[in-house]
Amino acid sequence: MTTTTGGGFAIGSLDGKIRLYKKDAKDANTILPSMSDPILHLEVTKDSKWILATTNSYLLLINTALVNGKTGFDQRMQNVKPIPIKLELSAQDLVANQINQVRFKAARFNNQNNGESYIVTSTGDNLITWDFKEVRTGKV
Repeated sequence: MTTTTGGGFAIGSLDGKIRLYKKDAKDANTILPSMSDPILHLEVTKDSKWILATTNSYLLLINTALVNGKTGFDQRMQNVKPIPIKLELSAQDLVANQINQVRFKAARFNNQNNGESYIVTSTGDNLITWDFKEVRTGKV
């Protein structure tokens, strides 16, 4: 579970779905489709426009921004569901760092005064980072 600065919240489930709620809502405004792996941890940017979901073997970065300036926390996303950006380690990274099995710890944004710039997690003894700006443009 994670909360937004405006009081909204998101809940990840064992079936892989992520539900977005407006402050004090009883029903989810948006239910994001499952990738079938359990969601272990959620994080949201300060502006509530991006959700970061952690599974055992990959991360999902999901854009919740709507064209009217609101987010999926504020109103239903209807049939226009965002396509998640999947972050995972390449085969070359696994070999180069002698990683036999990936088990990501909770991924987080590094929150700075001027916004988030990196996604940070770990597996085993390895610290893993992605450049948030580059990932948003499709460079994973």
